[in-house]
Amino acid sequence: MRELGDAIALRNHIIDCFETAARESERELMRKMLRFVVIGAGPTGVEVASEVRDLIDKVLLPRYPEVDASLVDVVLIDSGERVLNGWHAAVADSAEARLAKLAVRVRHGARVSEIGTDWVRLKDGSQLDTRTACWCAGVAASPLLAKTGLPLDRAGRVAVALDCRVPDRSNVFVLGDAATFLGKDGRALPPLGQVAFQQGAQTGKNLVRLLRGEPTRPFRYFDFGQLVSVGHQFAAVRLVGVRSSGFLAWLVWRTLYLSKLVGFGNKLRVVLDWSLDLFVERSSSQIHSSRELLEVSASQAARYANSESVAVREIA
Repeated sequence: MRELGDAIALRNHIIDCFETAARESERELMRKMLRFVVIGAGPTGVEVASEVRDLIDKVLLPRYPEVDASLVDVVLIDSGERVLNGWHAAVADSAEARLAKLAVRVRHGARVSEIGTDWVRLKDGSQLDTRTACWCAGVAASPLLAKTGLPLDRAGRVAVALDCRVPDRSNVFVLGDAATFLGKDGRALPPLGQVAFQQGAQTGKNLVRLLRGEPTRPFRYFDFGQLVSVGHQFAAVRLVGVRSSGFLAWLVWRTLYLSKLVGFGNKLRVVLDWSLDLFVERSSSQIHSSRELLEVSASQAARYANSESVAVREIA
């Protein structure tokens, strides 16, 4: 789960599963079709699991009365001891309590060892029979990096200096998910959007300084906070030290995301869509969407890395 096309594909697949289950009489096959496994209990996994449960409870079950609701099972696989590892404990606990209320089954201390066409096997030997496995466990570095000739660390990212430049490559900047940048505590900054956006803004200013013949300035990350949506009209947030959860936090979450949209027209369309959701039943129609893939040859990547004018960026 990474892009809009992935989310639409998952939604279409869940609708297909309900249509198949509605036609079947074999109970075990229905159980497979109605178990949805989300792997990874970070913010993406938590939001995906809660949205899947909302789609099922508020849209699909009312439209498929022949489906046995007791067979529906949304499972969130968590390798740690609580969801949202690394987040503030109050935010994580609030999110987990909401997941329990939504009937999302969280399996702590579990790791996936293998995924088949109709099962997910865990390292403890147990197996979940399912036709749906959604991977939300971590963010991988772009495969483009392996073709640039830049030095990579164990995570496949480029360790950068304080100004986000590659050591011994003063003409190359690496940002976001592609970079390993150590914070004040000596730990690498997480692969979050706000890290990438702040690095992008600082690098733009540094590029201007370089053009003027001035020295660059180091990047300093400011943690604005964390926010996660957990189902309909509920969110858990921590913003500039203030923690909140529930409906008010959900309004804050939506307002912040709305403010990040580019263009007044896009914002207006989203506001109208959200407003209609309050009064009009949500659609269960399937939507087609494709995902764009970027391919680059090794020679092109090497040329980009050695160019005096190109900044290599991977923005989350």
